[in-house]
Amino acid sequence: MQKASARYVHLSGLPGCGKTEAMAYSAHCLATDHGLHVAVACPTGVLASLYSERLPETEHIAVESIHSLLKVALQQDPAAYMPPGRLRSYDAF
Repeated sequence: MQKASARYVHLSGLPGCGKTEAMAYSAHCLATDHGLHVAVACPTGVLASLYSERLPETEHIAVESIHSLLKVALQQDPAAYMPPGRLRSYDAF
């Protein structure tokens, strides 16, 4: 069984250091070479659109904004909110 921390990668760095290329290469390798389902979570929809253009079209890679990926919505009772199990369908994000 994988450790939970092995399921996600957080990229950060200065402009031009290669974050986008590292993300695109990693997502592509995980999806095509290993057959994993990969979710790429972006802080904005604009960035998600740009990343979608950089990645090959495959059913194994989903590129969405963080809010879309998590389906963030107001509930009647915020104390009873349970995050959706949708993320369980991805091997890496």
